[in-house]
Amino acid sequence: MKNGEFGVFSRLCTMVVLGVLLLLPCLAFADGQGRPATQAEKDYHARVLQVFAKALPPAPEGWQISRQTEIRIPEVVGEGCEANPMPVEYEILWEDAARRDEAMEAMTQAGVQVLQKEAATDSATDSAGNLAGNSAKNMEAAYTALADELGKAADAGDHARVQSLTAELEAMAQKMRAVYEKCDQELQAAMQEHEVRDIRASVFITTNRFSEHMSGSATEGEPVAGCKTVRHEGYRDPHYGWAEGSTYIFMGHDWGVDAGQEPAAMTAQVKPDVPHTEIQTIIVRIQASPERTDELISGMDWEALAALLGSR
Repeated sequence: MKNGEFGVFSRLCTMVVLGVLLLLPCLAFADGQGRPATQAEKDYHARVLQVFAKALPPAPEGWQISRQTEIRIPEVVGEGCEANPMPVEYEILWEDAARRDEAMEAMTQAGVQVLQKEAATDSATDSAGNLAGNSAKNMEAAYTALADELGKAADAGDHARVQSLTAELEAMAQKMRAVYEKCDQELQAAMQEHEVRDIRASVFITTNRFSEHMSGSATEGEPVAGCKTVRHEGYRDPHYGWAEGSTYIFMGHDWGVDAGQEPAAMTAQVKPDVPHTEIQTIIVRIQASPERTDELISGMDWEALAALLGSR
């Protein structure tokens, strides 16, 4: 990558936030202390995880497993965890690797073309060989010079000069943001042209969760296996790309909408005085395109999941 391209690329990278959400077993210790798991707790985890794994639908044809919960039995649990219903979580993620890689390559090439265009503009000079006044490089140099002057004025106690330079820096910063935002918009538009959907699908299952917050885009769907369902439709994030929608299936007793929370939530009441290894609720979240979601729902073993409710 040429120096000009690298400079633009570096600035754009500051606008892009990349993160990975890792779903970990919900066995956090409330006060940092742990105790050995009892045999009943180990049996509970083993049984539930095995049922979850067997209840999964078949993978979409030609897709590969990208992430899957490993069936591991905890040797240590949180001190005092027996006071609350014990959760168990399981996740599997499939991807259409071929289409994903093809799309990523096309998006990368489109992004490179935008960066090359910006780099050429950034390095443009006039007839005397000077950088264009509105080039990002020129503005960055001017901003650095003003910042240096501001520091000297502050050291000298020249408050009037400090105020004047501060105003100039703010105006310069606004111009620079406009340039960067325009380039970022062009980058996102170019990459969006090659964006593909329906290349990922995941199933996440958890026991003994009693609240799930719903955003304003959530709508109630047709019941699945006699259970209430809620659907969040997909959306495009300007930095992460297309995010498929999610369908939540709420298994167990007395699930209802608690509109008093902000945002609203689906909630269920905890049964008192039952063993913490008894399953009171199960939430199944399927994140996939609408058509793919229907396919995965049809392939799930809902009877096996329902049989876990209230089991010891």
